[in-house]
Amino acid sequence: MIKNIKPHQVLAVNRGEQAKALSVKICLPDELKQKLHLFIMNLFYSEGINYPTRMHLFEKTFEECYKKKCKKKI
Repeated sequence: MIKNIKPHQVLAVNRGEQAKALSVKICLPDELKQKLHLFIMNLFYSEGINYPTRMHLFEKTFEECYKKKCKKKI
């Protein structure tokens, strides 16, 4: 597990990936999805009237965005 990676190390990894000498896969913990969901919900959904349709759209949008941006299938 990598907690801190320096900018020059990221550049080196990127060069290695471009040269097809290595491949990189980032594994996200499942709890990240829950934390991200709560954060975004508190940020955008907490204000205004809570309609069921609004909640449904929020949930669908969140799931789609998470799958496309955070959990890409490799």
